[in-house]
Amino acid sequence: MLTIAGPASPGIDAGPVRPMHGFVDGGSPFGASRIRDRSSGGHGEPEWVSFRELVGSLPAEELTHAIHPYPARLLRQIPRYLLADDSIMDGVEAVIDPFCGSGTVLLEARRASVSSIGIDQNPVAALVSRVKTQDLNRALAARAAVDVVRSAKQSRQIWEPPKFATRWFDPAALSVLGRLVISIGRSGTTGAERDYLDLCLALLARQIAATDKHIPVPVSPKERAPAVMTRDVWAAFERISATLAGRLEALDGLPDREPVVVEGDVRSAEVWSSIPQRDELILTSPPYGAAQKYVRSTSLELAWLGKITNAGTAGLERGSIGREHLSRSTQAATLERLGRLSVIQDEIDRLRDINVRRAAIYAAYFDDMALVLNNAHDRQSVRRLVLISGPNHVCGSELDTPKLLADLAESSGFKPTHVYRDRIRGRSLLTTRRGLAPAARYEQVEVFERG
Repeated sequence: MLTIAGPASPGIDAGPVRPMHGFVDGGSPFGASRIRDRSSGGHGEPEWVSFRELVGSLPAEELTHAIHPYPARLLRQIPRYLLADDSIMDGVEAVIDPFCGSGTVLLEARRASVSSIGIDQNPVAALVSRVKTQDLNRALAARAAVDVVRSAKQSRQIWEPPKFATRWFDPAALSVLGRLVISIGRSGTTGAERDYLDLCLALLARQIAATDKHIPVPVSPKERAPAVMTRDVWAAFERISATLAGRLEALDGLPDREPVVVEGDVRSAEVWSSIPQRDELILTSPPYGAAQKYVRSTSLELAWLGKITNAGTAGLERGSIGREHLSRSTQAATLERLGRLSVIQDEIDRLRDINVRRAAIYAAYFDDMALVLNNAHDRQSVRRLVLISGPNHVCGSELDTPKLLADLAESSGFKPTHVYRDRIRGRSLLTTRRGLAPAARYEQVEVFERG
């Protein structure tokens, strides 16, 4: 997934950024209503645009976008603009985001009064997406939070998380979190209220963990903070629950188009077939090729929600699209089955000459993405596809991920019609203290029609 805007990235020689060519004034809240004529299609030169300028700046706390610090959230201006463009939305009854993450596209679809379906393998992502977009009886939720705390304080039973998670919490934190897990499980809440309580618990675990708060994945801080007190942990849960309920009030004025969120693997045809068919736009920002840190950034929340075992996130990581690690046997098998991905063979061969492991990681990624795109095209109700992606820096050079994904989409039967690039001004997923590979220079928005 692509990143939230930050400080300007130096050294980008992209030429002048201007409003989209082919847009005309009028009929759009942004003063540019539609892409004029895309009949020429094909992979022409990408047009440099600025979605930030087209839409304008947006408040950080707007709607419910900021209820969870999920890493590498999609720039909100992109779906907001596209969902208001008649040529993108023509004939569309619903939007599908098969990599919904924390629900940016889903929330923007609801704001635009468009039905939507989100899919994600990460249980924390699915939870955040549901809470971010679904209506909640806040009075009942607030009462449930009070009752959960009262019950937990009286309980002597403490739930123990997977062993790997305990090292990140002081004894007082382990005690309170363990009692809250039991109390929430016995609360009898369901639906939106249960999701609300679960997200409060997840946010509490994230907040009170003895980790470096500047790095999304669990990393020990250079200087460990003083041990937390039991009363402070209770107070933190009460504060989190009140703050979250207050932020969810922003949903009150939105159209009655609650998204459907599915926790599942979009490589599976069964997941796609489980969704009722309407005329659909797929609007999504796929994960990066080596995106396991997205899973590890939510590992402590997954632990306290009971979604992983003592093995940690290994099982979820192995089943995810985008890898950091592959076993030697998996590397060999992945590289051998690339015959069906001839459109990317040259690039994988180039990487293999430099680093076999990295070549296998990206071969697995594109193999997985080919399955997803084939499933998307096999769904006859899909009218249009929009892929939002950026290049990756791999083995000392830039990997043109947007072009390779576009080639796979074409191989699946989609027809490219237009492509735009928007400069990336920063990135939000920090993975080490020592720095990062060079940041991606741009994010690319490519539009396809059903072929």
